[in-house]
Amino acid sequence: MGNSKDWTMFSNNFFPSFFGLLQDFNGVKIGFSIITPESERVDQDTRTELDFSEASTRNQTWVRNYNVITQTYLVGPSIAHLINPNLSIGMSLFAMQRSRSVIDNQWVDWKNQDNQWDWSNKYIEENGLGLLPIFGIQCMPLPEVSVGARLKTPYIIKADASIETINKPVVTTTSRSVRNTYDLKKEGYLYQPLSLNLGVAWFASSQLLLTTDIDYYKEHLSKNLFFKKKAIVNISSGVEYFLNRNISLRGGIYTNNSNVHTVFSTVDDINLLGLTASIGYETEFSSISIGIDFSQGTGNTALENSSNSKTLNLYDSTYKSYYLFFSGSYRL
Repeated sequence: MGNSKDWTMFSNNFFPSFFGLLQDFNGVKIGFSIITPESERVDQDTRTELDFSEASTRNQTWVRNYNVITQTYLVGPSIAHLINPNLSIGMSLFAMQRSRSVIDNQWVDWKNQDNQWDWSNKYIEENGLGLLPIFGIQCMPLPEVSVGARLKTPYIIKADASIETINKPVVTTTSRSVRNTYDLKKEGYLYQPLSLNLGVAWFASSQLLLTTDIDYYKEHLSKNLFFKKKAIVNISSGVEYFLNRNISLRGGIYTNNSNVHTVFSTVDDINLLGLTASIGYETEFSSISIGIDFSQGTGNTALENSSNSKTLNLYDSTYKSYYLFFSGSYRL
């Protein structure tokens, strides 16, 4: 694609990821949580000079401002019951609300054509409302071994979107504006596919804990290929070590594989590998932790062909993310 160059996109955000309350009622634990599992803000400004040859009429200056805001909230109660000293069950029922807004503003100026340019702006608004039931079970077959399983079965109540496209080429005296609305639920929209988690924890000593989790995400079929997802498996392992009664060190490694089935424009198909580390201070009534989460991976990103918007070009992509997190709890 002419004199192609590498380009970089940055995203940053600050948000409270979890707030919860827990109370014990005669052996039954009841909780209420507000969770932000997804919060992303992208502000990408790109200026690209595409030169195919010195006199080519395809030479162009391409300017793009791409803004995306994605927010997902989970709110709801949880309940757990200790059946016997070695077996407990629990469930949560979260109301899910997800919104996504996109502003994609593009300008193309053909260098070797007198007064030839094209401006377009696309506005996308998506909203989803649903339920996320979670069922869990935990048992201890041995005093030093704990085994658990969790099932998530999301259900979409309502999902819709509106897309407005405004285009103004130099050859016309007025701009063209088209606005369409879509019922995303009918097209197969789903916040996340059904998933099953299996986990094992080994209390190697009074100071050392080792854990491993396996997450399976079911394939999701949809008539809209944008919502179609392939089945994936993620694995994570962690360790916790208490230096003394109060101070603990934690570390972990995990995979976050892409479930993208069909690559679309601006969609990243990237498998990630992550590392976490944290330090915590705990007492009988409170705890506090601070840590970091780093992940990176390689894959593909698809962008529309500059000369034919109906075709896509695939580009090698590298993704890196850094999270600094802080958590605390207090028991009354």
